[in-house]
Amino acid sequence: MNILITGGASGLGSQILLKLAKSGHTVYFTYNKSANEAGVLEKENPGCRGFQCDFHDAASIDGLLSALNGLTLDVLINNALPSLKAVQFQRTNVDDLVSSFALNVIPILHITQACLSIFRKQRSGRIITILTSYLINRPPVGYSEYVANKAYLHAMSKAWAVENAKFGIAVNCISPSIMRTGLTSDTDDRVLDSLAASNPFGRLVEPSEVAELVEFLVKAPLQLNSSNFILNGGADVI
Repeated sequence: MNILITGGASGLGSQILLKLAKSGHTVYFTYNKSANEAGVLEKENPGCRGFQCDFHDAASIDGLLSALNGLTLDVLINNALPSLKAVQFQRTNVDDLVSSFALNVIPILHITQACLSIFRKQRSGRIITILTSYLINRPPVGYSEYVANKAYLHAMSKAWAVENAKFGIAVNCISPSIMRTGLTSDTDDRVLDSLAASNPFGRLVEPSEVAELVEFLVKAPLQLNSSNFILNGGADVI
């Protein structure tokens, strides 16, 4: 299959990319500042090709959308999250919330629209969006902005599933609890240790576990549609 993953050069995205590439898929991926990592991925995985895209820059996004028009795609994986900061809502400037939405959500909507155009023409396709388990249970203090952005994408994913099933397009989500990746490198270890302790298995979710589920959904039966898979060790029910 031909797969596009946003934010595929580092963190969780690179784990997903490597899993899919090793399974023989052609993987296109976006990156911004991780040019060195992208180069290594392309060199070591001949079936991979990176596209530099700065989600802060409308022209850069337009360039990516133009490039997508020339591709054959079967799967879109919405993974990129350019920014994550822990600030309690009461201390957050509302303008910052608007900026966060423009950075973390709007580019994903543009990319998804472009891919849906491709999928509809060929009457087949899959969309997998990475969310967070904190949509269904207690979010960590200070992550209201992050959870709100993910909640919007969850709502959109359900709408995409409803509107595109007749075109042979399946849409699903994966919602892991917090992981140790570059995105959480600035998070206090005490916070991460506390979150690990709250997991029934006594540890944080591993990026490789998310990658395994992505690989399953890439080739899952088409009837598996509009589902949100929670990866948190059952913390919300145990």
